Amino acid sequence: MNVTFRFPLEDNYFINEAFNALSINLRFSGPDRKVITMTSCFENEGKSFTVLQLAKHLCQDGKRVIVIDADMRKSQMVAKYTDLSGIKGLSEVLSEMATLDEVLYHVDNIPGMDIVFSGDYPPNPCVLLGNHRFNDLIAQFREQYDYVLIDNAPLVPVVDAILCAKISDGVVLVVNRGKVRQKVLRTVCGQIEQSGTELIGVILNDNGKRKSILGLKRRPKNEIGKYYK
Repeated sequence: MNVTFRFPLEDNYFINEAFNALSINLRFSGPDRKVITMTSCFENEGKSFTVLQLAKHLCQDGKRVIVIDADMRKSQMVAKYTDLSGIKGLSEVLSEMATLDEVLYHVDNIPGMDIVFSGDYPPNPCVLLGNHRFNDLIAQFREQYDYVLIDNAPLVPVVDAILCAKISDGVVLVVNRGKVRQKVLRTVCGQIEQSGTELIGVILNDNGKRKSILGLKRRPKNEIGKYYK
């Protein structure tokens, strides 16, 4: 099945340059980092926008990328970026109510990019993400794609992203620096580190704010600041 995505601000030079730099940083972080969990502290920090833009730029560099929308609580990806409705997705596959072929979409306007949407909201997302079927699905995608980007629910209200992090090669945290307090960010970073998965990057979104978070020494050089350990 095929889908066409809407990419807001795709003609913005500075946004494109920022994501070009981000995709290069990810590729140079190591060939063993293929499965990346991407999350945030709260809703509406630009996480899904960042996931889709990063996937697009990796594909433009010749990589094969699959995006998994694992936010089975309040995902708006279908409604916000496509014209689809009433489709099956990850929740149906993990509940054995659909096959992978029924939920795998090829992105028409970005060659090399595929996506599995979240599907209907189940009553038990944590149970589904902790099931061996999700592990098996990620293992299959790891063999088929250059990168697997998992878009997760924010970490402050729920722990879904930690379950995904445990089977990932690293976590990238998207932070709206005008929304997140230092104490909250430290707590979330601690959660990620306690999962045993490396926090490989923090992406600072809404970089018009001047106040630094976590006392970062370097200033962001573009609209999406990038910090790697």
